[in-house]
Amino acid sequence: MDEEKGEYEESAQAVQNKRKLVKVVVIVNSVLLIAVIGFFAYNLFNKNFGSVNEAAKETLSEIKDIESKEEQKQIVKDYDFVHQMSNNLIVSSDGVKWGEQAVTLENIDLGIEMLKNDSYIVSELNRWKKGEFKNSVEVHNYCWRILEGNVGKAKGLYQEGIDVALKAIKKE
Repeated sequence: MDEEKGEYEESAQAVQNKRKLVKVVVIVNSVLLIAVIGFFAYNLFNKNFGSVNEAAKETLSEIKDIESKEEQKQIVKDYDFVHQMSNNLIVSSDGVKWGEQAVTLENIDLGIEMLKNDSYIVSELNRWKKGEFKNSVEVHNYCWRILEGNVGKAKGLYQEGIDVALKAIKKE
């Protein structure tokens, strides 16, 4: 009987060891899966926003290369106009927003006219004219980078502001 009891205890111990091993394998695989998903999400995020970041850097460089300081100031004011429209549509990472312009069809058209040489802004503002504001964070941060912002970076969409903009666009 002692022999049977010993075999049973060994068998029970083996089952417990297998259960522990299965738990460890499940945990390790879960951690690896989360890491892989995180890696791909991070790269996808940076790929989508990386090109916008590079475009903003390039545009800023082009503005700084303009010899006329008055022309530089005007272009900066034009980007600030679009930036201030986007302030109505975003939540900033630190709660700071500098200036607001109403998001109306008239102002969107004005932004398009002022920045007609910036194909990215023209394309994105044309989406706004259709009531598509999901790009507002990117538009804001693009202008924010050109304006060399250091506070107020957009981190999300402000739904109430988007609702106000949609109503304004539908009225016009």
